[in-house]
Amino acid sequence: MSSADNPDPPAADQPDGAPIIPHATPVLDGSGNISYIGDDGRRYVVGLPTGSGDGLLERIIGLCELWISQQEAAGLERHHALVLLLTSLESALQPPETSR
Repeated sequence: MSSADNPDPPAADQPDGAPIIPHATPVLDGSGNISYIGDDGRRYVVGLPTGSGDGLLERIIGLCELWISQQEAAGLERHHALVLLLTSLESALQPPETSR
């Protein structure tokens, strides 16, 4: 998180280093940074990890757009195709559950 956009210390009920829950859709700006409004009402800016300047995010976005276009061509509305894509990615990227 950028300290320039988030100069305040964590809220009293938010331990330092604890994750902040976004309350708005994250936005990708022209510099490749993702920003969102946290549950504490502050704006957070998250830079891309070091080494990601090779266009990886742009390639991922391009593949997502291609997939959404294919779903639209099959008759699915764009919004529903996006929901399906995000749900599928979330399911596929979940770490496997471990046996207890």
